Amino acid sequence: MTWSPSSDNVGVSGYTIYRDGIEIGSSATPSYNDTNLAAQTLYSYTVVSYDSAGNVSAESSAVEVTTPEESFQLDLRISNGSNDVEQLESGEILFNSSDLELVDDLTGGGNQTVGLRFTGVDIPYGAYITNAYLEFETDEAYSGATSLVVRVEDSDDAIAFSQTVNNVSSRLYAVPEVLWDNVEAWSAVNGHHQTPDLSSLLQSVVDRAGWDVGGAIVFAISGEGLRTAESYEGESAAAPLLHVEYRMGERVNQAPVVNAGSDLAVGLFSSVTLSGSVTDDGLPSAGVQIDWQQLSGPGSALFTDPNSAITDVTFDTVGTYELELVVDDGEYLSSDSVTVTVTAPDTEAPSIPQNLSGIGLSGTEISLTWSPSSDNVGVSGYTIYRDGIEIGSSATPSYNDTNLAAQTLYSYTVVSYDSAGNVSAESSAVEVTTPEESFQLDLRISNGSNDVEQLESGEILFNSSDLELVDDLTGGGNQTVGLRFTGVDIPYGAYITNAYLEFETDEAYSGATSLVVRVEDSDDAIAFSQTVNNVSSRLYAVPEVLWDNVEAWSAVNGHHQTPDLSSLLQSVVDRAGWDVGGAIVFAISGEGLRTAESYEGESAAAPLLHVEYRMGVN
Repeated sequence: MTWSPSSDNVGVSGYTIYRDGIEIGSSATPSYNDTNLAAQTLYSYTVVSYDSAGNVSAESSAVEVTTPEESFQLDLRISNGSNDVEQLESGEILFNSSDLELVDDLTGGGNQTVGLRFTGVDIPYGAYITNAYLEFETDEAYSGATSLVVRVEDSDDAIAFSQTVNNVSSRLYAVPEVLWDNVEAWSAVNGHHQTPDLSSLLQSVVDRAGWDVGGAIVFAISGEGLRTAESYEGESAAAPLLHVEYRMGERVNQAPVVNAGSDLAVGLFSSVTLSGSVTDDGLPSAGVQIDWQQLSGPGSALFTDPNSAITDVTFDTVGTYELELVVDDGEYLSSDSVTVTVTAPDTEAPSIPQNLSGIGLSGTEISLTWSPSSDNVGVSGYTIYRDGIEIGSSATPSYNDTNLAAQTLYSYTVVSYDSAGNVSAESSAVEVTTPEESFQLDLRISNGSNDVEQLESGEILFNSSDLELVDDLTGGGNQTVGLRFTGVDIPYGAYITNAYLEFETDEAYSGATSLVVRVEDSDDAIAFSQTVNNVSSRLYAVPEVLWDNVEAWSAVNGHHQTPDLSSLLQSVVDRAGWDVGGAIVFAISGEGLRTAESYEGESAAAPLLHVEYRMGVN
C-alpha cells in the first residue's frame, strides 16, 4: 500500500500501519507491503504518522483491499521417448523419432497425427486454468502454408502410447478443439513457437470427476502442412513443453475468445469454408451462442449453418464482404471479423503448354519438361498423357515417368488446368525412346590368395601386407601384380560402358611411374598358384591399357583409379564360353612405384573392380 507523505514542523520520523484496527508494523517511508495473508479476503487498513518527539497524528481514512486468487504455474516437458509419437496415415505408430513432423511426413507417410503425453501433471481437481499452450523448438526451417488442430484426450489419466494401429487417433477426445491456423513461419533452427491458448482443453480435463493431481494428459495434433520440431530423442532438453497457468478458488467469468479465421477469396456461386474458432471457460454456464452475421457487401451471404464456428458460405454478387463471428456466453459478447473477396466465375482456360521435351534417364525412366502455361487467374497444374492415356499430374512444368520398358518409344502430351476446372488444349506431342537399361558392379578382392606379387625371379608371393606397383624395393625388381576377381556377375554379351580398378594408398610415393594393365583371355580364370611365373605366363588378351605417368600418391588412404578398362572387360564377356559369375584376372606391370593396400593389409580397402554396363544393342 502507498500514501502521500505527512508533514511536520520538525520532521516526520515514520508511520504506523493498522490492519482491521490492529497494529501490524511501521515504515520510515510512505509505503508498506503486508504479507502472509489469505487469498480472496477483504482487509481494511489505516495509517498514522509520528515524529521524534512522540507526537502521533490522527488515523488516515480507511482503505479496503481484497487479495486475489492465488496463481500457480506449471511447465512440463515430454519425459521420455515413448511420450512423443507419430502416427502415419497408414495407422503405424513411430516411436523414437529424431524429430516431429507437424504434420506432413515427407517420406511417404502422408499427413500424420502427432501424439504428446505429459505425465505428472500436478494440477488439482477444480483448478481454474487461466492460460495454457504447447511450446516447440524448431528442428528444421519451413515456411509453407500450415494449419493444424490441437485436441486433448477425454481421460482422467491418459494411458501410454502403444504399437496398436491408430493408437493416437482412435482415442476419445474432448469436444473442444483448438485451431492453430496459418502457423507462422519457423525460419530459424532452435527458435521457439507456441500454440494458441489451450486453456479450454486443459479445463475440460481437470474438471472431470475422476481427475486427480499427477495424472497424465495426451494431446493430438493433426492438419495439413509442415513444421518440424525437436523430439525427446532428438534433443531431450528441447522436447515439447506444456505451459499451464491456473488459480484455485471461485472462478471469474472471462469473455469468450473468438477467431473468425483468415481472409478468403472465392468465385461467385462457389462455396468457401469459414474456419472460425471459439474458446470459452464455461462460465457463467456451459455453452455459448454462436452467430455468423454479414456486416457489409454488395449482395447477400448465405451461411450453411450460421450457428457453427466452422461453416460454408456462398454469395450472389461479385464484390468484397465483411462477415462477423459473434459469441455470447450469457454475460459477455465477443466478436471477430473476416473479409471475403468474391470474384466473377473463371471460364478462361490456361494457355497450351509449349516446348514439351523429354529425355530417357534410364531404361525405365523418362524425364519431361515444358514451358509454364499462363492463365488469367493462375495455373493449378498439369495433366500428363502417355500414348493418349492419362498417367499423372504435376504442379510444376516437369514430370518423371517411371517403370517403363527399356529401348521403347513413347509419345507424350500435356494439358494445363486452373482451380475453376478449365483445361487447355493438348500440347504438341513429343516422342522419347528409353535407352538400354544400365547396371553397375563393384567387386573387391575377396581373399588373400587373389592379390599376389610375382617377383622378377618368377617367385609368387601370397599374403603380402601391401601391393608394390611395381618396384619391390627389397631386391625383387620390377614385379608383376596379379588380381583375381571372383563372382563377376556380368552376363554374356553385356555392353561395357566404363570400368576401372581402384586402389587405396598404403604408403605415399610420387616418383615417375608408368604401368600397363592386361586381362587374362579366359572364360573363368583359375586361382593363382606357387608355380614360377604363374601370373606372367598366363594368356592375356591382345588389348592392353597403358597407365602412363601415374599421378603422385601423396596421401595415405587416398583413392586412385586406373584409366578406363572397358575394352579389357569387353574382350572377356564377349567370349563364347563366358558366363555370369566367372572369375577375371588382371596383371599389372611396368616401372616405378605406387604402394596400395592388399586384402591382408586391410580387407575393406583391398583393390576394387568397378564396372558399368548395359544390356541390348552396343
